[in-house]
Amino acid sequence: MKIKFKKSDLYYLMAVLALIIYKHVLPSDHSGKDVTKVNNHAYVDLGLPSGTKWATANVGAKKNTDGGYNFAWGEVRDKALYDMSNYIWRNNYVFSQETCIKYNKDDNKTELEARDDAASVRWGTEWRMPTKEEFEELIDNCDWEIQYNKYNYIFLVGRSKTNGEAITFPACGFMSGYDTSLYGQYGGYWSSTLFQEHTSDAYIFSFDSKSISCVNNNRCEGLKIRPVLR
Repeated sequence: MKIKFKKSDLYYLMAVLALIIYKHVLPSDHSGKDVTKVNNHAYVDLGLPSGTKWATANVGAKKNTDGGYNFAWGEVRDKALYDMSNYIWRNNYVFSQETCIKYNKDDNKTELEARDDAASVRWGTEWRMPTKEEFEELIDNCDWEIQYNKYNYIFLVGRSKTNGEAITFPACGFMSGYDTSLYGQYGGYWSSTLFQEHTSDAYIFSFDSKSISCVNNNRCEGLKIRPVLR
């Protein structure tokens, strides 16, 4: 006996098959679970030892594959120019990167205060920028892979070693002066932690197609921010 399918049945089966393939081949930030939000911003629980919960998208982005806004470290507004000439914490009397008027060797402030934290200011006090230690915990507790879109831009995808949940970081380059460099090839994300050996710098989460690490970076440059919950 032959089984006959209606066209509508065939379309339904194709849709189900496509959904199965999508879920098993393309990582999502929630593994098919309901999205949980705080202040209308989604987060993912990766089962990290600290319990830290990470936002699924950057500040200024509508989804996890969008870049969002650029920020200089310790500034809460995006802008067109990123250098010492308009950096909010520059010393107007001594034009030097090593003489910033806040977060320096004299005031002993090594982590951004909430009022200087773009995640807290833009998304609400439930959110903040991650510390260097939290980025290192994220690196150590996920399996990482590089994926590419149709333009050959890279995306860093981490999947939790504990619960299989995933998080995606687009490679959006960085801004120095008026220019964006290495868009689609390199990703840089600010932490809230000052680089104490050279206080013109702060720590960032940095990656390209070959490496992932936490390194120091000039505070004046424009990079992305991926918040965490307090």
